[in-house]
Amino acid sequence: LTSRDNAWLRLQRAGHASFVETQGGTWVMAHLCARPVLGKSLTGRETALQPVVWEDDWPRVAGGGHAPLDAFEVAGLPDAAAEFVARQPPEHDDFSDGLGDFYSSMRVPLGDDASVDAGVLTLTGRESMFSCYQVTLLARRQQEARCTAETSMRLRRP
Repeated sequence: LTSRDNAWLRLQRAGHASFVETQGGTWVMAHLCARPVLGKSLTGRETALQPVVWEDDWPRVAGGGHAPLDAFEVAGLPDAAAEFVARQPPEHDDFSDGLGDFYSSMRVPLGDDASVDAGVLTLTGRESMFSCYQVTLLARRQQEARCTAETSMRLRRP
């Protein structure tokens, strides 16, 4: 599976797949990809599915070729929308419920370097943003191609 040879494919940077057999015996591969807009991948890598057929005990993208498909249907799958409702992170977070699980850190968990008390988030600085090791960064995934982000900060001198 690759989109390397065709810059016009909607799904680019396709790869790193895992194979899954559905309840109905259909095979699909889950893989990473991106949907660039004007040459930029605004929302980072995404997960996509591709239909798989087995030929001589080798997995192949259904329909032939090696390019990822934009869409396909798999018969016999349960209605995911009826069984699962994704919890969306709030548009505004005042940290009144603590530090949400939708936040990410860089490379390693922040541990004691991030805490919330009475709705106030405290981050303790570690190494510089250019470090390959201990960086203090609390981030949340961008969910839309266009967005505005704001924060209110109070700096405390050591």
